[in-house]
Amino acid sequence: MKASSIILSSIVFIFLAFIVSDSPFLWDESIASFLLSHQWVTFFDFMGSSLFIGGTGIALILYVWWKQKNYRRVTYMVSSLAVGYYAYKGLKVVIGRDRPIGALDDGYSFPSGHSTMSFILFFLICYIVSTELKRKDIRILLYSACSLLVLFVGMSRLVHGDHYASDVLGGYLVGYIVTGTLFLFYQKWESVRSEESG
Repeated sequence: MKASSIILSSIVFIFLAFIVSDSPFLWDESIASFLLSHQWVTFFDFMGSSLFIGGTGIALILYVWWKQKNYRRVTYMVSSLAVGYYAYKGLKVVIGRDRPIGALDDGYSFPSGHSTMSFILFFLICYIVSTELKRKDIRILLYSACSLLVLFVGMSRLVHGDHYASDVLGGYLVGYIVTGTLFLFYQKWESVRSEESG
């Protein structure tokens, strides 16, 4: 990840947050209407739940702790999940965007917590699992599968009527900004460690 892409994502998020605080995008309703015919994506909604994110995250952290014994990597993973959680919670309150009419979930809408946390979790899964894979084609398959799952989680929130499409996009941006920023610090930490051991 490059710092420039993280900065650009932050600018896009700020711009999006200013716009959606007043009213939905024109394409919010168009996308929601289109997805109503794709009810099958609701199956993936649980992948953005606290239970799934927490359980899978803990399992992944324990794997890295026990198998890879890379405690700096564990710190990065825990930090990403924790910062991501509190970031989207805080942003919801600050921006204060109401959910779509008829939404079953309570609280504010932007950014989508499911989208934020699923992005972070599946990014971590891709990163950790890819360190164990030697074949490039298998890594590409892994990245593609995780990307689709993150997309399906976001789509499921629209079909349920709990979010606007811009909420989901905002969630993805928060997830990317958090994991990307912390990953840069993690890489720096690892490089310092290598220099010290060398």
